[in-house]
Amino acid sequence: MGYIYSTLSKIGFLSGNYALKFLFIAFLGIHIPLLGAIAVIAWGSGSWISIIVTLVVCTLVACAATLYILKGLLAPLHGSEVALEKYLYKHELPQLPTQYTDEAGRLMQKIQITVHQLDGLIKEKEELAALFSHDIRTPLACIAGLSDMLQEKGDDVGSINMLSREIHKLASEQLAFVQDILDKMVATSEVDTHFSPKPVMMRAVAEAVVPLVDGQLKAKEITVRNDIDASLQLQADAEQVKHVLMNLLTNAIKFSYPGSLIHLWVNDNDSNIRIHVQDSGMGFKPGDEHGFFKMYTPQGRAGTAGEPSTGMGLYLSKKIMEKHGGTISATSSGANKGSVFTMVFPS
Repeated sequence: MGYIYSTLSKIGFLSGNYALKFLFIAFLGIHIPLLGAIAVIAWGSGSWISIIVTLVVCTLVACAATLYILKGLLAPLHGSEVALEKYLYKHELPQLPTQYTDEAGRLMQKIQITVHQLDGLIKEKEELAALFSHDIRTPLACIAGLSDMLQEKGDDVGSINMLSREIHKLASEQLAFVQDILDKMVATSEVDTHFSPKPVMMRAVAEAVVPLVDGQLKAKEITVRNDIDASLQLQADAEQVKHVLMNLLTNAIKFSYPGSLIHLWVNDNDSNIRIHVQDSGMGFKPGDEHGFFKMYTPQGRAGTAGEPSTGMGLYLSKKIMEKHGGTISATSSGANKGSVFTMVFPS
């Protein structure tokens, strides 16, 4: 980020203060003529003419050098402006340095982080638009087709009732789909703007989440066994971790068979803590898990009772875990062999 700025940033007392760099160069520039005059006098050729000539020359040299160096110190600001212009007009992501600690360095860091986050949000919105376009167009076309058929049935009450039920079913499914997308969008915004980690008892968090999916559990007669140790405490945002567990439990119920078991358990080591949500449901082929945590999964699988899936819940869970400095993963031995989704927290 400019040789002059980089060089001055390596000087200890100047490294953390941008304004002090300017003051230091200005101080030197002001005193160069004085030093020149003192040198002429000290060498014994201190006539008035030589002193005046020395002062004039040193003043011009000092002025030129000071202006050149001060211009070099503006490199971070100029580089930031160029980076923003390239992003605005050419959609090129900035590659500003982030190692400097003064005011200009912190400005470049914030520009770098903000623009990359903004670009990620724009791509998320584009993917979301693709999701709506892909998953809403076909059902709406079906509803329009059924409506046309309804008009053609005349007095055929049986057919009218059947078509009405189909229209109601499709409309209800799409309403639920749109509501799910909107809920996930709100949750995603909360993840990006609200993050308040505190000591959290994980068993208590799980016990608070299970009742929230009680209706889904009863509908399939599924049991949840919570073997998370009551003493397990993590530094985490409780509400966001609830979102993750809620998504994983909902996902497990969706792909579990009626009358089965969902098991919550933990194992840990010196470097991390792993919280597992295990089911004995549909499972998946090894390798398929790579697409589970993307925002847009057009191949979205239906659950064991035909429940639709957008994939956004797992995408949101991934974002939350990354915010905590952790990860989330999925494993399965194959179709109909169940699956394990694992939240990994740093110890």
